[in-house]
Amino acid sequence: MSMFFSKSKYCSFLQCPKMLWLKTYRPQLYEVAPEVQARMDEGNAVGDLAMGLFGEFTEVTALKADGRLDVSRMIENTKNALIAGVSVICEASFSYHGLYCAVDILRKTENGYEFYEVKNSSVVKPIHLQDASYQRYVLEKCGVKLVGAYIVTVNPDYQRPETGKPDLQAMFRFQEIGKELTEKSEIELDLKIAERMIKSHVEPKMSVGEHCHSPYECGFQKYCFGKE
Repeated sequence: MSMFFSKSKYCSFLQCPKMLWLKTYRPQLYEVAPEVQARMDEGNAVGDLAMGLFGEFTEVTALKADGRLDVSRMIENTKNALIAGVSVICEASFSYHGLYCAVDILRKTENGYEFYEVKNSSVVKPIHLQDASYQRYVLEKCGVKLVGAYIVTVNPDYQRPETGKPDLQAMFRFQEIGKELTEKSEIELDLKIAERMIKSHVEPKMSVGEHCHSPYECGFQKYCFGKE
């Protein structure tokens, strides 16, 4: 399997296989509505804030000259941080036979590592568990000893101050999700189906429906609705 898969692509496949195929073969058709982009930007800002949940951290994000993520450097930076025994690594990056993921927060403990997936949501949703399941699969395949898996959500009752730094411990909530994650065998089956589909140059046939809007708004709606 060549490097083509990420946690976002895995979730796209689960939402609608055709979405993943179009991202692969016709990415120019993808359109992001302004309100969707605004939510994505807000989510990124929340994720940046959450990096400081456990104090000092090392962020391994690296960019190429054109502004795109430098995945190879991020993976190398992560390896170096693990060797150095860094306590908290943000955007910790791993690749296993073409399966790539960047973990929001990877935290070292006495017995192993905990990973935290940050969501700009007040509740844990099924898609969040699917996202985290893929990450756990890749991490364990890469030999990371995991002792905890968590979804970090936003506390809806917390009021951020107009000035000064927010209280991160009050702003965020943690939910341990280890027992709710998808079994390895099920993920492997999903990946086999996805790989077979991605290698096909034939566009999958999918009718429009609820999956066009849930759990996320699909950027290919204009294309797909125009063909109905």
